[in-house]
Amino acid sequence: MTLRLVKAFVWLQWRLLVNGLRGGRRRDSLERFSRWSDTIVPAVAAVLLIPAVLLMAAAGGFAGWNLANGSGREAGVAFVLTLSLLGPLLWLLLRPLLAAGQGGVERGELLRLLPIPASFLRHLELIRAALDPILVLFAAAVLALPLGALIAGRPVVTLVAIVAGALLLAFFASFSAVLALGVQVLLRNRRRGELVTLIFFLALSSAGVVPQFFAREHRTAGSARPTRSAPERQFDIPVALRFFPSGLYAVGLADGSTGRVRGMALNLGALAALAALAYAATATLHRRLLDTPETSGSRATRAPVRVRMARWPGFSPVASATAAAQARTLLRTVRGKMLIISPVFTTVLFALVFTRDMPAKFLAQPAAIAAIAVFIGLANHSSVACNQFAADGNALVLEFLQPIDERDLLIGKLAGSTVLFAGSLFVALAALLLIFPSASPVLLLAVLAGGLASHFALAPVNALLAAFFPKTIDLGKLGKAGKPHSTAALVSFIAQAFAMLPAAACIVVPWFVLRNLALAPLLAGAWAIASWFLAVAALSLVARAVRARRENLAMVASGR
Repeated sequence: MTLRLVKAFVWLQWRLLVNGLRGGRRRDSLERFSRWSDTIVPAVAAVLLIPAVLLMAAAGGFAGWNLANGSGREAGVAFVLTLSLLGPLLWLLLRPLLAAGQGGVERGELLRLLPIPASFLRHLELIRAALDPILVLFAAAVLALPLGALIAGRPVVTLVAIVAGALLLAFFASFSAVLALGVQVLLRNRRRGELVTLIFFLALSSAGVVPQFFAREHRTAGSARPTRSAPERQFDIPVALRFFPSGLYAVGLADGSTGRVRGMALNLGALAALAALAYAATATLHRRLLDTPETSGSRATRAPVRVRMARWPGFSPVASATAAAQARTLLRTVRGKMLIISPVFTTVLFALVFTRDMPAKFLAQPAAIAAIAVFIGLANHSSVACNQFAADGNALVLEFLQPIDERDLLIGKLAGSTVLFAGSLFVALAALLLIFPSASPVLLLAVLAGGLASHFALAPVNALLAAFFPKTIDLGKLGKAGKPHSTAALVSFIAQAFAMLPAAACIVVPWFVLRNLALAPLLAGAWAIASWFLAVAALSLVARAVRARRENLAMVASGR
């Protein structure tokens, strides 16, 4: 029965892939190209994985040979293995939330009604973890290490390496399943899941610069550079890392190659216990996942809701309503909240870090940090703007059924996102002014105007990409389920660099060439006004493309 279930699931995955690429009969050639182009990146990654696996296998075999040839390099090999195998462990910690919402076919509610054993569904999670590209990459090195030891003529060390490698890979697969199932249980409540995801990505965005808070220069008064430690202390594994799975694996191998049987048994026994504990936890979490209902976290309201729509100055009633709806949508979703919080959070964090001693002194300048704030804000808003139609979901069908002109729809969406972009950028620059009291308000005002100008210049490109490369997404998730089409994201990122060039010139030329910084906000403001009118004129042309693709956009937005 198990073999029949495996064949059925393989066939189901294949049919889902083929149907997703082929689409329905009513999809045009552009829509089919959009679907196929979205698979190019995974296909290229799969092809590039083959030489990477061979390279890692060669590295693992070389490590096994050095470990077993009796050259006294056991400590160095163990040190390298301990640090290298921290990579898949870190990936396993990040992957569940990065991939939150993608799901697999076995997580559907319908499959749980079929006569499929729960243990089979749980073991599918283990198989998926074992087939993760990152784990496959490192597994090649772990599995090739015994071959290197065998070539060195040490069959006992080869046997130890086989047992240790099996235990390590079993732990990685079980631990990955524990994290994936645990995150699914946590995200069963939508509100709780959005909060956890938002906190996670804010912490992730600060992980790269937090070590700078603890950086210290160790120099004595009479020496220009620190003294080198003794050679025998060069490959000492930190005590904390010795209790990590990678440390237990590496130290166990080193003890086995040097004949320390007791140390080998203790380390491999601890690794086996961790693997068994992780495997047992998968059963508990999977059972909890099956028994926990999914909730949206929304509160039921009995009173009728009255919608009061104020008209935005200078906009038609339709554009005003669209702008307000766009702003509310971004404010109520986790990705929209991330668009607003991320520039402020990252700017403050970078400002606090860059005020310390840095090798690159230009990063400690307010202008550089302000430019980073603009870049992050544009990148975040483009991730939604280049898929702004499909991001509406089923609401897009209702929008197309209303007597709404496509031009008003595009202008309203631009106005709603502009208010949030300008607000987040203003708060970020104001915080920067508080951290750097000596910063020039004139310069920061010019940066604000230049950021708005770049946002306007990028708007027609993103709208055109949203019309040509729609993708069904969920703004409540920050993983792949909430990302736009890969082709649209790439083109939008390239266009962002070109959109920022005129605004940068409006600041750099008065500042460094004319030596008159007071002209910078004037030129940047003038360019922002011109960019707005140019964007409105360009959106009138983009509206024709949207009008021609209404049916396809509605189908993609509704998930068909």
